[in-house]
Amino acid sequence: MKTFFSALAVLFTVSTFSFSQLNEGSIHLAGSSDFSFLSVNQKVEFDGEDTDNATKTSELKLKPSIGYFVVDNFALGLSIDYARSKEDKDISTNYLIGPYAIYYFGNSNVRPFLRGDFGYGQVIQNYDGEKQKAKAFGYDLGGGVAVFLGNHVSLDFGIAYFNSTTTYDELQLNYYSEGSEVKLITDGFGVTGGISVYL
Repeated sequence: MKTFFSALAVLFTVSTFSFSQLNEGSIHLAGSSDFSFLSVNQKVEFDGEDTDNATKTSELKLKPSIGYFVVDNFALGLSIDYARSKEDKDISTNYLIGPYAIYYFGNSNVRPFLRGDFGYGQVIQNYDGEKQKAKAFGYDLGGGVAVFLGNHVSLDFGIAYFNSTTTYDELQLNYYSEGSEVKLITDGFGVTGGISVYL
């Protein structure tokens, strides 16, 4: 029995130190999904006037990314952000691509982290049966914890604040003048979950 507990102690010590570093020069591969069912704020900018609208929107975001640890525990990389949201019968699909940065704290198998993403891309929106395309810019700022399952894999959980600006050059909605530029600004909070691989 004493030998058994001694072996457990050795295994615990080895496992603790096996997660000690995310080394400079390592590759960071991640895939995450963000779920937002909270209140979302929307602001429309048109002809120099702002219109605020608090609404409830369900949104699913998928975000694969690849990065490089420039120093221990700090990686920079590129992410692709796919988001699909629905409000009543209106469906909006976003495609954004851009840089991200992530920093891990500590050396244990459960590590807090902070992450920021910025992206540029396009929005495709179906509104009253009509399809529209628009330019988009967005960013996510958040944090959470990474639970390491071994030297190369972690499960990631957290929360994030998101903000996006969609610019319509020719909005086809009836209550705006055709050909006018209209900006739709959306922000809110979401719960994130994903998996990361370290090579």
